[in-house]
Amino acid sequence: MCGATFSSSILTPLMSNPFSCPYTFLSFITTLEIITAVHKCAELPVVCDELEDVMEEGGNIVDYHGCDFFPERWFDCVVVLQTDNTILYDRLSRRGYTDSKLSNNIECEIFQVLLEEAKESYSEEKVVALKSDNIEDISRNVATLTDWGVN
Repeated sequence: MCGATFSSSILTPLMSNPFSCPYTFLSFITTLEIITAVHKCAELPVVCDELEDVMEEGGNIVDYHGCDFFPERWFDCVVVLQTDNTILYDRLSRRGYTDSKLSNNIECEIFQVLLEEAKESYSEEKVVALKSDNIEDISRNVATLTDWGVN
């Protein structure tokens, strides 16, 4: 329970609380919503078109396992959560991932594929890598991102 969706689900209500942050996040766009848009549209440019109006309004947290097709103008910050390989292996095994999916995820983490993709797709000052091994890391990440939103 220490992954991106869990972290975003904690962060979203905090950022929507006017007493904790001056920014209001209007929505939490999940991987499922993006996958649904992909299946509905079949082409990534059309997916971006589908999301454009919501993203243009601002105040969104997007939870997705890749970022190279999203326009940079949509984001103030791109957060890449990183996990120790042993912890990641155990976490994904408990979720019932197949051997090939486990291997793919571990290799991506070892080679920092998503971090490199983010750095290649967006200006480096927008990209932040945060450790996400346990609940303490999540608490620290939420505090860091909330502080970032305030400042």
